[in-house]
Amino acid sequence: MTRRFPQPLWQAPFRPFFLLGALYAPLALILVPVIANVTSGDGSPDSWFSHWSAGSAALPAWHMHELVFGYSVAILCGFLLTALPSWAGTPEIGGARLACLCGVWLAARIGYLAGGLVPAVLTMVIDLAFLPCLVGLLLPGLLVAGNRRYLCVLPILTWLFLSNVAVYANAVGWGPEGLAGGGRAGVYGLMIMFNLVGGFLTPVFTETALRDRGWQGNVSFVPVLEWTAAGSMVVFALSNVFMPGSQLAAAAAFLAAAVNVARMARWRSFSVIRVPLVAAMHVAFAWFIAALIVHGAAGPGWTEPDQVLGLHLFTVGALGLMKLALMIRITLRHTGRPPHPSRAMMAVLGVMALAPVMRILGDFYPGLLAVSALAWGLPFLGYLALCGRYLIRRSLPR
Repeated sequence: MTRRFPQPLWQAPFRPFFLLGALYAPLALILVPVIANVTSGDGSPDSWFSHWSAGSAALPAWHMHELVFGYSVAILCGFLLTALPSWAGTPEIGGARLACLCGVWLAARIGYLAGGLVPAVLTMVIDLAFLPCLVGLLLPGLLVAGNRRYLCVLPILTWLFLSNVAVYANAVGWGPEGLAGGGRAGVYGLMIMFNLVGGFLTPVFTETALRDRGWQGNVSFVPVLEWTAAGSMVVFALSNVFMPGSQLAAAAAFLAAAVNVARMARWRSFSVIRVPLVAAMHVAFAWFIAALIVHGAAGPGWTEPDQVLGLHLFTVGALGLMKLALMIRITLRHTGRPPHPSRAMMAVLGVMALAPVMRILGDFYPGLLAVSALAWGLPFLGYLALCGRYLIRRSLPR
């Protein structure tokens, strides 16, 4: 199949999905809510796009949906389809199958941006089909892999799929949570995945970076901490979906934060300050812990501003910075280039690192909210300017 698609773009999953995700991130942040606001309709179940746009309260739902199930899922897909075959020793997905999967994702995004020009039900069906298609491509390789732990990504992808189903159910009045309920559940699913992948890759890349500089030690994993972190995140996500603001939700958030502090304390964070891509991952994980603390601190007095801040500390601070650092590293390494960012790439990471700070200050100085949005969206355009050509060109000899 790959021979029919000889172009470099279709040789590895990270290439098209990082390209599409980086292009769509600024659009999902700015353009999609604008389209939702100006689109008119009768609000019937057969026209859920218009139903979502029936008031300004729907804008956060559109904003959240496309940032979770559009941009975030695209980057996650490119990462999983690239990393898991490499770790498990199975063939990488490419060629026609990769092009078809990209086509499903892109068709759903076109359906959103086209508004009433594309039948709403068709857009919904295509959008919901994407994650099952991804699982279908991952599953054969995971089943033959020697390490069964890789299978743990499947229930998380299932969580994300069910969260997307909830979005559409809520949009037509079949669910009790309102338009944003499924979107929040999707964010919590991403937090579980972040805890798993970020908590694995950050110490691994740290150890590699330190060994390259002559360090003889190792950053070992403590099974009790790893399993407790995973379990606490599942309880955290379930309690925040079904019992938001409860004492259980607060306790799970504090437990997850404490366990991850204990994990991170073993990672020698201050030893990699001069290794930009790895240091960015540590900063991202720190924002992840901060998001958990904000969730826990809200406790039984949970309010909407508390929830929004906690979600943004994760999406703007942790997820955005971790994704960008991994995108740069994977792009450089998997196209035959040394994983050492240029000064311009380091500057792009620095701008992204400022976004969550601006978001926090925006609660006190509303004008900084726009600065935060720009500090989050522009680095993806910077990534495209600096690394986009690597995605569409042949890899250098390794």
